[in-house]
Amino acid sequence: MFPLDPCSHCGLKPKASRPSLLEDEVLVLTEEIRQIDAAILRLKEYKAVVSARLNAIRSSINCLPDGILSSIFGFASSLDLPPRIVSAENPSLIDHTFSRPTQQYFPLLVLGAICSRWRRVAWSTTSLWSRLDLDVTFDGPWTEEISLPRFYFTNSQTQAMTVSVDCRKFQQSIFACVEPYEEPGNQGSYAEELEPLRDLIFVEHASRITRLILDCPPPEWLPFLSDAFNTLESVEFGWPLADNILPDHSISLRNLPCLKQVTIRQVAVNIELPWDTVTDLKVHTISVELACQLLISCPNLINFGAYNLRGTLPQDLIWPPANDQVVSLRHLQVFEWERISDSRDAHVFYLLDFPALRHLYWWHKEYSPGSYNEEQDSAISSFFSRLPASQVHLHLCGFGNIYGYEMEDRLSTILDNTPRLKQLSLVDRYFRTNTTGVLAHMMKNARKGGRSMLPDLEALAVEITHGNSMGDIFLQLVKERRASGASRFRLEVPACVVPSEWAPYIHASLQNMVQEGFQLEFLVDGRLVPWLS
Repeated sequence: MFPLDPCSHCGLKPKASRPSLLEDEVLVLTEEIRQIDAAILRLKEYKAVVSARLNAIRSSINCLPDGILSSIFGFASSLDLPPRIVSAENPSLIDHTFSRPTQQYFPLLVLGAICSRWRRVAWSTTSLWSRLDLDVTFDGPWTEEISLPRFYFTNSQTQAMTVSVDCRKFQQSIFACVEPYEEPGNQGSYAEELEPLRDLIFVEHASRITRLILDCPPPEWLPFLSDAFNTLESVEFGWPLADNILPDHSISLRNLPCLKQVTIRQVAVNIELPWDTVTDLKVHTISVELACQLLISCPNLINFGAYNLRGTLPQDLIWPPANDQVVSLRHLQVFEWERISDSRDAHVFYLLDFPALRHLYWWHKEYSPGSYNEEQDSAISSFFSRLPASQVHLHLCGFGNIYGYEMEDRLSTILDNTPRLKQLSLVDRYFRTNTTGVLAHMMKNARKGGRSMLPDLEALAVEITHGNSMGDIFLQLVKERRASGASRFRLEVPACVVPSEWAPYIHASLQNMVQEGFQLEFLVDGRLVPWLS
């Protein structure tokens, strides 16, 4: 028998299937669970955000007052990282893309992007925006609105500004883009491309700038240094060695009534300064004739430095205008001279007198054979004999490049004419001959000859790069000072000197002199040697 079909038994057809109540409940519960999971996820994310805010509030830096925070920002903004200007509509949303290995940026804009409080503090502290350093690149927005530099002038409000403009990369890019068949040095486009920047600094905001640094600027900018810069106190400008971008006309700075500090590099033209107002003048890689003219034309100089001077004084130069009249710079306190090359240069030193001098940096540059002669020796002797030696700290630099007996002759020319000298520094970073050893030998020979060399010398500072083997020389120096009748002596040496590694007899000799009453101050890197106290 076959089983009966229940449907056929009752004669009824089966009803169509539909979800049961349990299935509906399962669907509802599943949806509720999904919503709860989504809510939990949102709450977890919100918890993370709130926790981060709470940690930020609890962090030590957020406990700092706004004044301390702005001081920290001031240190950060003084980092030596010149910015690479990029186009920006809104300075607060700068796109910092770095196309070079060295990351260059505006620190204040980076700090202002950390949080709203940092941005508020940075934006409201006007003094933080008082220095603008521009590293001008070829792809800068110089033909459009230069919003970022302008933003610095806006945020600084009425603060006096320091502006530094480095155009070297821009100039190099301009010259590199010239076609091979064209003459190098497309100077016209060089100035034309940077005209918006020139207008911003030299026209719109010139009256607020107190310090201006121009590295390889277009020479066409210099005539704009006029009456508009009525608060300018310091100016520095120069060019690289390429002659095709050097200015070919006289540079006048006469219409700058507040100018006090001037630094000039790589300039081969006449420079007109407001002579009476300048107190600090430094010149690099210019002609010795121009350096001398600038020196005697600033009667109120306090600091003067001349480095890497070139050329020679012309034979027919009458300097100064009145024959054999000594030029006295009554206020000069610091004098640095890095170059004497021949007898015509020496004529300058017959005629200089510095009654208020405090620091003299005398650099020896390597002479060609036979260049040092009797006339030069006489000029230098005359110059040093007029110095107020008892108040001068004499810094002799680079004499270690001279061999043996020749160094003794040149040191004698200087030191024998400054017998009242109390402070002496010897700077020999890379030397052929040990200047300190030669000095000790000269002192010993002078004592044997019945005279005292530098009888008033109280302090000697030695700057060298490898001096750990100089214990015997220092010991001889101290002995010579004591033998000359001195009761006290101060010797300063750099950190490369390690007295603890010297031979025991050196320690014993120095300690004996101290115990016998000789007042010896032996300083290594500014710290007294402990076993001498």
